[in-house]
Amino acid sequence: MHGLLSTWWFSAILGVGIVAASTLIRVVTHRGALRASSITGATRATVRGILLRMAVVLGGLALVATMLPVHKTAFVIALVTALIVSVVLETVIIWRHTSNTCS
Repeated sequence: MHGLLSTWWFSAILGVGIVAASTLIRVVTHRGALRASSITGATRATVRGILLRMAVVLGGLALVATMLPVHKTAFVIALVTALIVSVVLETVIIWRHTSNTCS
């Protein structure tokens, strides 16, 4: 098992998996915010989601990088790349939604 954990592709999958978990949290908290009965409730749901996502990404990064014998470079590059792609896609989706709503 130690040999599998230290391979670059398994390390990359772990990095992408952490970002996938963060994205899933984003979807769930966004739906919760949409169901909120007030702006305050929606804002609270959104902020809780952001904090939870940060905890998942930073906690996952810290745990995997310190506790598992992974290929650290591949893990960090995959995690950061997936995080950037996730943020760009999320921004594009929000931009399109607001453009369609406002016009």
